Amino acid sequence: MIGGGVAGCSVAYHLARLGWSEVILVERHELTEGTTWHSAGFVGQLRSTVTQTKMIMYSAGLYPELAELTGMDPGWRGVGGLRLATTPERVEESLRLAGAGETYGLGLSVLSGAEAKEMLPLLDVRDVRAALWLPGDGWLDPALLARALAAGAEKLGVRIFTGTRVTGVDVVGGEVAGVRLALGAEEWSVQADTVVIAAGAASGRVGRLAGVDIPVVPIKHQYVVTEPFDVPSSMPTVRDPDNIVYFREEGGGILVGGYIRTPEIWDTGNPLEEPRTLFEADMPKFQESWESAARRVPALGRTGIVKVVHGPEAFTPDGEFLLGETAVRGLWAAAGFCVHGLAAAGGVGKIMAEWIVDGSPEYEVFGMDLRRFGGHARSSSWARAKALDSYSKYYDIVYPGEERTAARPLRRSPAWVRHAELGAEFGEKSGWERVNWFESNAGPSPEAGEAPGGSGASEAREVREVPETEESREAREVGETEGVREVQEVQE
Repeated sequence: MIGGGVAGCSVAYHLARLGWSEVILVERHELTEGTTWHSAGFVGQLRSTVTQTKMIMYSAGLYPELAELTGMDPGWRGVGGLRLATTPERVEESLRLAGAGETYGLGLSVLSGAEAKEMLPLLDVRDVRAALWLPGDGWLDPALLARALAAGAEKLGVRIFTGTRVTGVDVVGGEVAGVRLALGAEEWSVQADTVVIAAGAASGRVGRLAGVDIPVVPIKHQYVVTEPFDVPSSMPTVRDPDNIVYFREEGGGILVGGYIRTPEIWDTGNPLEEPRTLFEADMPKFQESWESAARRVPALGRTGIVKVVHGPEAFTPDGEFLLGETAVRGLWAAAGFCVHGLAAAGGVGKIMAEWIVDGSPEYEVFGMDLRRFGGHARSSSWARAKALDSYSKYYDIVYPGEERTAARPLRRSPAWVRHAELGAEFGEKSGWERVNWFESNAGPSPEAGEAPGGSGASEAREVREVPETEESREAREVGETEGVREVQEVQE
């Protein structure tokens, strides 16, 4: 197990629970000192996919039990959570998610704005049309969670080595054979037929030691903590996606986080080389998030900020986790958790352990399988552009038929020009531009006018019309070269 954050500790713990007695976890620094330690700690169960929801439901059930199971309390606070909706579209999305959540066995209620304010009087709910109440949501200390999982793993026989660098991954005949390690000046090798990369923002770099690509992009993310002003410790967590902010109680004050439309990549060749990496505060970029939060909680406008946390978060090109076996047999990855890895960590450990031991996990994981990306994902400019897009639209509603335009067009067939001349509206699959429909076939009926894509139609048109930049040209050329190679391999 490479990586001593919450994901690595969870996978090790769950492997041990399934009876694997010879498990070693190595961490370059101390446990949690990569990206886990600075997480905001939210555990929100209702997600846009069945698998993510079930994973976090499992986590929310596991975390309160860890003190008894492992002997270490992760600091679970089951305060419940509110998810606000301020537009008709967000209300519709919330009701759809609520209906789906109920089928998964997730307890929740749909509230009015007034009912949400009764639960949390600090809120200004004049624009709130509806809210979801999830009593099983909560938050916890990220470092304590990782240490509790590590303690449980050690009780079951897992050996943990901190301060230990991975200097190489040995591959023989397309299969992993072991890892090379270093502790100070001492170097040694460990034979292993199963290796899991769970190194957070550094997972891509570790993957390259074995010649595999793990498209993880470290993006800067920021939250603040206010001075205390008698906020009750029982305050529920709050998500306000229309205003792109979230908040919870912290030390008698409020922790406020948010996403921005112009995120910034952490450009470094060696992520997490130093422990507990943080960046300088960037309050101008956080201003919109703070103002949105202050409109929702007016008391924030009279409160000072005492702490700013600005650290790296590992994002992926499509905003989904990277789980599963790589092209090297026996080499697995559990990475790219896109800010909500702590919430899903319990489920990630469960899925990965079942997958490794039994050959398949309980939940369907196609959308998270690392192998969903083809050769085009090896283009760093493509991965970066897509990851930035995923971050900037993290809280956006995803409409049926929507096609995002970032890093497109990448691959174009010889027929692309002719299709464009005929009024084609393009979608994308595995980097290839492909026709979804033709404008000449659009009719006045609701099916023809609405089903092809709503906002997707305009975005697809933008793809066809957008001028090509030097960066997109470079990414396209790489993608088309890889695409031709893949077609040739299939034909052979």
